[in-house]
Amino acid sequence: MPSITEVLLGVGNTYNLTSIGWKVKYSDGTESENLSADSLTWSMLSNIDGITFNLGNIKIEKTDNGPGTNTNNSQFDLKVSYSDPNNTGTHVEGTLHVKLARLDVTSPTGTYNVNDDKNFTYVYKEGGIQNNDKVGTLNPVYTSDPIGKEISTGDKFTADDVGNWNVKATLNMSEIGGFGGNITGENQFSVQEDVEKGTLLLNNGLDTLVSDQEYHCSPGDNTQDFHMNVYWGEGNNKCEIEWKISHQLSANTGFKSEKGLKTSIYGVQHNDVILFVGADEQGFILEADLKVIQNYPEMVVHHYRASMNVKVAKEVKIQNTFENVGDDSLDFKAFRGREYPLEAKVGVSYYNTSTGNYEMEWVKLDSDKYMWKFPNEYYGVGVEKCNIGNDWKDFELYVEVLPSANTNIWKIKGLDFKDEKHVIVEDTP
Repeated sequence: MPSITEVLLGVGNTYNLTSIGWKVKYSDGTESENLSADSLTWSMLSNIDGITFNLGNIKIEKTDNGPGTNTNNSQFDLKVSYSDPNNTGTHVEGTLHVKLARLDVTSPTGTYNVNDDKNFTYVYKEGGIQNNDKVGTLNPVYTSDPIGKEISTGDKFTADDVGNWNVKATLNMSEIGGFGGNITGENQFSVQEDVEKGTLLLNNGLDTLVSDQEYHCSPGDNTQDFHMNVYWGEGNNKCEIEWKISHQLSANTGFKSEKGLKTSIYGVQHNDVILFVGADEQGFILEADLKVIQNYPEMVVHHYRASMNVKVAKEVKIQNTFENVGDDSLDFKAFRGREYPLEAKVGVSYYNTSTGNYEMEWVKLDSDKYMWKFPNEYYGVGVEKCNIGNDWKDFELYVEVLPSANTNIWKIKGLDFKDEKHVIVEDTP
């Protein structure tokens, strides 16, 4: 048995656990002296990406979706085995439960203007469960890049803060009952000179698209996909624009270039850049920094910055509105001679800037955006109810999102979004 039964370890650290004392407890209630470390055999009872364990030494790497981010990768058991060299055949085992502590800074992050709020937020998780109350107030440390500046005091960014920054928070594990060492969270962000707030649009004002597609990003000439909607001033002005993406989950999301996908790229007037959204994307932040330049004399007459939280449509699901209403995991049940409403919702994934997590919301489109299929090869667009005939038998209920849903989700294709449910038909009791 160990001197402790549970240990709290910090993500991003390496530990030697052989300092934990182990004893043999005998059936008569007595205990041995502490066993020597080299007489013990350690093993980890589960495999977790980002954690390596060998001979009592454990290394816990910190990655975006790695150890400490959820309950599945934040708790596990270590087994210690001992065989008495003086008593052949004597073999005992003990277990040590491990919880992980993780600290992530969630803001500031990205790009800010002078006079924007300077909000510092963090997420502390223990065993994969958020518990900021256990930590309380943290004091962030701001470091300029290049080094040499100090962040301003106060609640808002000032002109003296213009530039690139790193923010870091540190928590001593001893303050939260941990085994030792520190855990840290950090982020990078930048502050730009006072600029005008621009408007970034997707088509005619949407915020949701379909993955595994290419999208044009235009300063304003091409309004088909992403484009800036700003005032260019008088005369034949030109522009420079920088596009950036952040918080993308897919490795295949980025701006196309001769050197592969990039997270930032420059463009000019009449020259769109192409953004490819990876098939496994869950949502991202798109930013545009546009400078309108007067030709004679050459000077910047407008400087705009805009951003958009871009959502990604992932699937459509038929909602259970039948007799066993609300239970979407089972076959639907219907009675002959009865009428049931039809309802389907589209799952839309997005990056939650407040929590730093990717979340799913379910959106109900107008009825004319769906095509339903019933028995006898009946197809119905805009149908809102299903009347179960007296001679109906079990059937498959099918729904497909129509291309007309482009008014809600840009570049959607019906065959990419379909669902089917088995309906059991019985006589009305």
